[in-house]
Amino acid sequence: MFDDLIVVCRKCNKKVHPSELRRENQNSDVMVCSSCFNKAKDVSNSLEEIQKEISSSKEEKVKYYCEACGFKFTRNKSIANKSCPYCNKDAVKQANIKLVKEVKDM
Repeated sequence: MFDDLIVVCRKCNKKVHPSELRRENQNSDVMVCSSCFNKAKDVSNSLEEIQKEISSSKEEKVKYYCEACGFKFTRNKSIANKSCPYCNKDAVKQANIKLVKEVKDM
């Protein structure tokens, strides 16, 4: 009965059979063709992969302070530069959090 029915995809304007239509996403009422649906699915999967890579590549941060000017900052653990980003002097020391906790406990 509806074998000769043709509809238009809302994304690409391609003429397709109604059986090829899919919801654009779970919260949408927009119907798109299967090729547009697959492209959107691939993009969302790649975005999830990129977010996982970013969160796993974050390095451990270490707290530092400058003995010369008193500037406090954090850096990635892998950075070996010992100069202060504020005054550029080589008086940078790693902040010792354990000592601070011990003094507070007394």
